[in-house]
Amino acid sequence: TISNSKIHGGSCNIYWYGASTTSRASGLTLTNNEIMNSYFYTIYGYYGEGLEMHNNKITNDSAMYTYAYGPYLYYVDKFNVSSNYIGTNMNYGYYYGMLLAYGVGYNSPRSVFANNCIYAGSTTATSYGYYGAYMYGTGNMDFHHNSVTRKGQSNYQYAYAGYFGNAGNVTLKNNVFNDQSGCVAFYAQGGFTLAESDHNAFYSTNATPIYFNNAFLNSFETYQQVS
Repeated sequence: TISNSKIHGGSCNIYWYGASTTSRASGLTLTNNEIMNSYFYTIYGYYGEGLEMHNNKITNDSAMYTYAYGPYLYYVDKFNVSSNYIGTNMNYGYYYGMLLAYGVGYNSPRSVFANNCIYAGSTTATSYGYYGAYMYGTGNMDFHHNSVTRKGQSNYQYAYAGYFGNAGNVTLKNNVFNDQSGCVAFYAQGGFTLAESDHNAFYSTNATPIYFNNAFLNSFETYQQVS
């Protein structure tokens, strides 16, 4: 457990690594910490389970590499990430504000990602901050009450505020996805990715702000009809 601490600097602020999917690191709890100014990753987790991450301020305001990450969690199962602030004031912005890949919750308990505020990119960035929240191969998860913002001047077509790819049994409720650079606000592959989707808001100046089930959609009403 790491709590009520200030963790500044280094290639990674926090490095947490297990041996494999059958021999995972376990039981990391991060609570009420200030985690900031890493060069590559704020939190790097690989082959873990049982992560509890609550009420942390995770930022990067100096010395950040061009393609830097916020929390980077790969093969981390049974996580509860809630009430964190994740962002950067650097001109480059985070390449990924939050990355979760191949992390699976159980049917009981499910993994939880809730009440977090995330932003990637900056108002002066021209080509960075590609993803606000990037979820790939992550399932049995409740993604609720989050605010995800992607800033910048880049309208690169494969960059999104929220991305959910090759996932399954995700519930998406009461979230805001805000893309301020004219790209797609929310991208989800197929109906199996989302088990439920209710009371979410999507904003972008893009003519098709939502991608769902292999189609770009031009309105929230269309998304409601097909989701």
